[in-house]
Amino acid sequence: HEERMSVTAATPSSVGKNLVTVGSLPLPNLYRPHPTYASLMPERTIRLVRDGFPDRMGLDTAVSRALLGEADRGSRPETLRLTIPGRSVAFGKHDVATQGFPAAVAVTRAAGFEPFVRLAGGRAAAFHESTVAISWVVPVESPIDSIRARFSAVANLLVDAFGSLGIHAAVGAVPGEYCPGDFSVHVGTAKVAGIGQRLTRSAAHIGGVIVVDGADDVRNVLVPVYDALGLEWDPATVGALANTTPGLRPDTVIDAMVALLERHFVVEETSLSADTVATAETLITELPVASDRPTAETSAMNIVLINGPSLNLLGTRQPEIYGDSTLADIESACGSWAAEAGATLDAFQSNHEGDIIDRLHRAREDADGIVINPGAYSHYSYAIRDAIEAIEVPTVEVHLSDITAREEWRRHSVVAEVCAESIYGRGVDGYRDAIRYLTAGEN
Repeated sequence: HEERMSVTAATPSSVGKNLVTVGSLPLPNLYRPHPTYASLMPERTIRLVRDGFPDRMGLDTAVSRALLGEADRGSRPETLRLTIPGRSVAFGKHDVATQGFPAAVAVTRAAGFEPFVRLAGGRAAAFHESTVAISWVVPVESPIDSIRARFSAVANLLVDAFGSLGIHAAVGAVPGEYCPGDFSVHVGTAKVAGIGQRLTRSAAHIGGVIVVDGADDVRNVLVPVYDALGLEWDPATVGALANTTPGLRPDTVIDAMVALLERHFVVEETSLSADTVATAETLITELPVASDRPTAETSAMNIVLINGPSLNLLGTRQPEIYGDSTLADIESACGSWAAEAGATLDAFQSNHEGDIIDRLHRAREDADGIVINPGAYSHYSYAIRDAIEAIEVPTVEVHLSDITAREEWRRHSVVAEVCAESIYGRGVDGYRDAIRYLTAGEN
């Protein structure tokens, strides 16, 4: 699901020339620290957790979700978990939505791996006792703005850690790789690590896997899984660090990553609190279930589209301002754009404030994201504003016209401050951009 963009791989000849960020702070390539790095870097503390649940990967995912929720609410500082997982296959939401998903789950179990649905999108990836699982939560305002920087920073951190172990790796897509992405880490033509992200309104979760040894185990389970999902790939692209450095162990790789971070940050080792684990236990029942039978819980990302008063008149209402597209045209286009992103869409329109608030409240149960055009309610409905804030579902505000360039009373939106993003003046394309915004962590 990684962002599709060109990335210059970190190599010894290019080290130290540029700064990228994890969260909102700079992180240079660590082979050769930037000479002004100390003056640029304020003190930053990363909590390090090694607690994992190798026999219950569903609980491990629930813990990551609990930590992300805490970070989003402002009660959790930046926390990095580095663990050695059990044998499992992590499916993305795009996998869950495919017709072959039940068969993929069945062959996963037949191979002795536990299937689960991870936080991020992307395609199936395998974990086992010779891999390292990464789970990094970062509180950050407007996380979508720094998604590429986080991908680049974490990928290059892995490159540097592997380099400290004498392994030359690079960042970039590998033709034919499993769970493809431009931020894969590879040695030669073999993928050895992959990362993905999940975003909330005020936090990001970076998850990933490092294949330290046992490339054959990854390959052998993913071949039937990808066949069941109907995905083409090249099994020869599965790699492991131990193919270059025989005998390498996961704990050695973890120690190398921690050593690099300790050179520039305050790293505080801690354990998961009983409250976080208890929250995770309750969240397990809410997570998508990797079942060999389709269930309502294994649905794709769902976006709720809400249009407010007088938008039912689109097409005939002041077309010089709002365009010629009807509400039905917009809803149809949004359904197509959502499907392209592997998501579903539920459209709703009302001319009544209470109905819109009721739909927002229901979105707590059935929405992963909301696109809302409140119409004139944007300018004065504190009730709708409070409803958006209360439900804690990522929401993007859209207006067909540029409200900041219209009448004075239209220029301020009271809902904007509780929305993840506001898009004005792009016509129908603003709805498309809102859907892309909400699905950016999935694609």
